[in-house]
Amino acid sequence: MRMQGAIFDWNSTFLDDGGAVRPSVREFLTLMKLEDVWMYLITDQRLETVRRLDELDLSDYFRGIVAGDEAEGDSGELCWKAARRMKLPKSMLAVFSGDPEVLRSAKAAKFRTVGILGRAAEEEVRSAADEVMEDFSSMVRR
Repeated sequence: MRMQGAIFDWNSTFLDDGGAVRPSVREFLTLMKLEDVWMYLITDQRLETVRRLDELDLSDYFRGIVAGDEAEGDSGELCWKAARRMKLPKSMLAVFSGDPEVLRSAKAAKFRTVGILGRAAEEEVRSAADEVMEDFSSMVRR
């Protein structure tokens, strides 16, 4: 079944350790948007994330944000809330994160998970995710 929705953990997915946009992120998001994949963000800090998205000119890619102050519990609960807003079943969604804890929470909530390597301990990300992306450029190569 084709993926119709993607939930991204803002805190560990798109930026490198220095706060710059990781290579090929824009190309990846553009491809997802062209494929009509609905995209949501989960984050701890809504206002900080909105400001950063605007600064980086990434706001238009996402249908919305679910912040930590909107849901009780862990990242799995944030993913549930984003899925409900998109009105898509979990079978048509994937959760992308570079944080092993977020991946484990999403997986425990029965979401398909995609680990993004490059920031956290790679072995932890690999073991926590259903699938792994080395980087975004691997997803946009022709």
